Amino acid sequence: MLPKIKDEDKIIFIPRAQIRPFPNQPRKHFDEEELQNLADSIKAWGQFIPIIVKKNDHKSKHKYELVDGQRRWHACGMVGVSEIKAIVVEAETEAQQFLMAVIANNGQEKLAPIEYAHSIKYFLDQGFKVEDIGPIFSHATRWVKKHLKLFKLDDRVLAKMSPEIPERQRLSIDAASRIAELPIDMQDRVANQVLTQGMKDYEANNFVRNLGNKKGVQVDLFIRKPYKDFLALSGFTNRIKREAAIFLGKSIPDYQRIFQSKDMEDLNKIIEKIDQNITDLEVMRYALRKVRILKEFKEKNGH
Repeated sequence: MLPKIKDEDKIIFIPRAQIRPFPNQPRKHFDEEELQNLADSIKAWGQFIPIIVKKNDHKSKHKYELVDGQRRWHACGMVGVSEIKAIVVEAETEAQQFLMAVIANNGQEKLAPIEYAHSIKYFLDQGFKVEDIGPIFSHATRWVKKHLKLFKLDDRVLAKMSPEIPERQRLSIDAASRIAELPIDMQDRVANQVLTQGMKDYEANNFVRNLGNKKGVQVDLFIRKPYKDFLALSGFTNRIKREAAIFLGKSIPDYQRIFQSKDMEDLNKIIEKIDQNITDLEVMRYALRKVRILKEFKEKNGH
């Protein structure tokens, strides 16, 4: 059960010095550049979104403890903000506090895969069932099990997933969860091959599965039934059309306005992602056209 808000929607100002971070905060990594950007925004425009806190035990020198908003708490400190907008909640147990922190993080900037894994383990240790944890993160049970596989990884492989590593040089959760099925003495070497060869997730999946077969290890690759795959593919193509339509109607001046307050790195990241998506879609289109040719041949020859 989630903590209740006292005097619903009531925002108060609390001296920052009276607030301490939540020791079990699920987010462990805070990007310094993003923190600085947030601090600059707060300095220029003020703190729009309040943090969420709970009252501490009267013996503590800090009157309050964070439930959500540690990035805002840090950023306010960086620019000398002495009083912070806050909402006070009642959290009777640490489990309640942790649950609210996870839900708040999930609705804002995503956690790193290993942070999700540790959050999932926390809930398991609290007596939650695997199938009850997925809805907390708005994901299916399969997503939960994928993240739990990270605990089977060599520490050197886990280090390759650090959020401090640029995304293009970082090992993905999909590739890592497959590598976790291999013997631990193979994992770091395989992870290095995946990264140095710039494998996409589907390429890494096939690569790891083939290695596993040679070693007599079955790598658990999730396979849907064909009709479910068709529904997923159909839904995917509809989403592309629907969401792309929002931006296809925009002119060059519109895009100039969008990126007016952004730097060249932000623009390059978007262009790189679009280029990669186009490449991936072309691979899909090539495969589907091959299927069409084969189906036409079969139908023409009465097969």
